[in-house]
Amino acid sequence: MPIFTESALEAIALRSQGWPRVINTLTINSLLFGFQLKKEQIDEEVVRLAIEDSGV
Repeated sequence: MPIFTESALEAIALRSQGWPRVINTLTINSLLFGFQLKKEQIDEEVVRLAIEDSGV
């Protein structure tokens, strides 16, 4: 099972516009939120939380 769902990857791609630093920030923050929420897979909801928190 992949760690990120397709919709989560799409959200990261759209928000980051391909900028590597933004991709890294969003994926790291998404993993942290996913851990805190005890998620087995990072979905779009978790990525949205990471986007809101990081202000990217």
